[in-house]
Amino acid sequence: MRKILVCSFMLMALLFGNMASAATKMLLEDDFNDGVLETSKWKLGVTQPNLAAGVGDTVEEANGILKISQNSTDWGGYVYSIPLDINSSGKIIIKRRAKVHYANNYYYGRISIHNGSDNSFFGGIYYMNYYYQTTAVGFGFRIGEQFDLLEPVWDEWFEEELTFDPKTGEMTYSLNNRNPVSYTYKVFTDSSISIHMDSYGWYTGHYIEMDYITIEQEQTDPCPECNTVSLTIDNWTQGQCAKIEESPEGLILYPSYLNATTEIMSDTLYDFRNTESFVKWKPHAGNAYSVFQIGIQSPYVIVAGSFSTNHSWRDSIVISEDIWYYTRYVVNGDGTYTAITSTGDYDVNGGSIIHTNSDTMTSNEAEFIDSANFLFDIYDNYSASAFLTIGEVKTTAKPVSISGSSSTNYNFEDETSVPSEFTQSGTWTIDTTKGYNSSSSIHSDSSEMADISLDVTNAVSVSFKIQIDGNAYNETPAMYFGINDVPLIALNKSFDVENCWTELTFPIPNQDKSTLIWSIYRAGKIWIDDIKITYDEVPPCIEDDTGDIDIPSYSVTPGGPGTASVRIQNAPNNVEAMGFDITVPDGLTYTGFEKGSLVPSGYLLDVNVISANTLRCGAYKVSGTDVIAAGASGEIVKITFDVSNTFISPQKISLSELKDDIAAWFGTPGCDGGCNGDTNKDGQITPADALNAFQKYMLMCPTSSGLDCDSFCADVNQDGQDSPADALCIFRKYLGQPGCLD
Repeated sequence: MRKILVCSFMLMALLFGNMASAATKMLLEDDFNDGVLETSKWKLGVTQPNLAAGVGDTVEEANGILKISQNSTDWGGYVYSIPLDINSSGKIIIKRRAKVHYANNYYYGRISIHNGSDNSFFGGIYYMNYYYQTTAVGFGFRIGEQFDLLEPVWDEWFEEELTFDPKTGEMTYSLNNRNPVSYTYKVFTDSSISIHMDSYGWYTGHYIEMDYITIEQEQTDPCPECNTVSLTIDNWTQGQCAKIEESPEGLILYPSYLNATTEIMSDTLYDFRNTESFVKWKPHAGNAYSVFQIGIQSPYVIVAGSFSTNHSWRDSIVISEDIWYYTRYVVNGDGTYTAITSTGDYDVNGGSIIHTNSDTMTSNEAEFIDSANFLFDIYDNYSASAFLTIGEVKTTAKPVSISGSSSTNYNFEDETSVPSEFTQSGTWTIDTTKGYNSSSSIHSDSSEMADISLDVTNAVSVSFKIQIDGNAYNETPAMYFGINDVPLIALNKSFDVENCWTELTFPIPNQDKSTLIWSIYRAGKIWIDDIKITYDEVPPCIEDDTGDIDIPSYSVTPGGPGTASVRIQNAPNNVEAMGFDITVPDGLTYTGFEKGSLVPSGYLLDVNVISANTLRCGAYKVSGTDVIAAGASGEIVKITFDVSNTFISPQKISLSELKDDIAAWFGTPGCDGGCNGDTNKDGQITPADALNAFQKYMLMCPTSSGLDCDSFCADVNQDGQDSPADALCIFRKYLGQPGCLD
């Protein structure tokens, strides 16, 4: 039996059975059972580059076998795989069952590894029976003049396994489970490989047959404790007319038009404080310029960097098309963060770092990191064929849910002008011809910059629909949405796409008062519709009516009127002069007052607005003989308000700064009794509210809305009792008829 040369020019590839416990990813497999060489996996070539004709005649797939032959003098068939993306650290595995036949002693065939980027040769296994090198007979690899000898197997089926560790350069080859031979050469620096196979020699009659081949790579999990974010369409929100589809490689994001920002955001929100996240992504730009951003929206400024293809603009980092990039985020509880982007694999797995972005959020920005989502976008794409593939999203962050007990909705269907609770600059109107599944929306169509804002209290989230249109290539209307001066997302044109509305939802940091702002920074056509504010449950308001001076339960109607009174109860002493401040919650706007029946006609009484939430009331005797006598009880002033649509019951109106003859008195606050007709607190008055009131009178609780009798107020006519008259009053309000709630 002849000695066998283990001959090679740098091997690559192969895994053994003892690696079975390691997690692997299948890069390519083929059992050649369909009778056709699959062009999605394989390409045809020749061993001599200038001899391309007839190569198809030398490669045949039939009866579950791929046969690569040499049927012409001095050249033969050649098959190679498409580029296969790899990471930089996991061992690459090639396994196959094959048979080799040589027709004379001028033969060498091979299976070899090439760089996927340019098909340049890296290394491989040779099958040799070569006349000029009598020692070079057998299967294996050669390193210079060093030989590892393996016994050959000619004209019989054999199984072989090759491994290559791209991180260390260690290569190993085993034939029919015999003792393997190994050699360490150099690391592999490309991000993809291609497997090439041929059967070459002098003259004709040589061939290699294959029954199957598999190519795998070990996967080193950089974060075994991470949760995997699902890459299915129904788990992501499509922004700005995005088109997304699922593929074997992951989720693919397509822009709608040239130069139009397109984005997607994870539906699930996460608490990113003190967490680590991993994102694998691949850009395609159609050989043109495009910008890709990979980020965490907490707020929008947490990005890996601005990456562009073709060339750099405004310090963007130039990246290549069609290769995988790996970004690792570390977000700390103090608002500092680092994003490290690598090729080949994540940096902690030995990937080659191309960019590191570290920054510190402002204190306002850091408030958003406990409820944020993943965000990906493409913008300024100069090719309509640009797209972004998202191959993996993993994070140690825990999902968070945001829910509220009530909501306020603005669909603008019954509005002729922008509601008064919105503050606006520039020109905003109600467009009665266009809305999201409706006929109306807030609209700005101006050459000037403009913004519109809304103050909310105890709100936990906001959602809205928006459309931004430009009629020509050089029109680039754009705006951002922010909360409390923190810009959360930038929005761009959509070129008048029919019904192209973007639906967005944002959590609102846990604080008493927040300002939501939609700000146009490049003028154009903007529509906003279906603004929904969700509110947290308002803490219970404890009604205390024991004070010498007291505010009894008061009445409000969101979007309507409100009244509150101040009364004296068994005055401890005579009162000829008094002063006090009234503190009201957000959502109540003072409109006027009436002097109460207890105040003598010879007293001067007035009310003045000190601040948005503070009224000052003063009274003193200027004439007459009557005084507010010790032991007297009754109303001294009645205050009226306009009530915001966003007002949530119950809330407290309190007294403070008692002066003069009442300085030593005990003052107690009043609570909104919730008796505004909205019994189920869904932000509107409907027949269901009237039914709740009637069921409370009948003691049929819980009501059909699931309310306990003691959990809501139904005494809307304030006669001190629950009765059918209250239900009738609520129903009249729904119908728009006069009643006790007017």
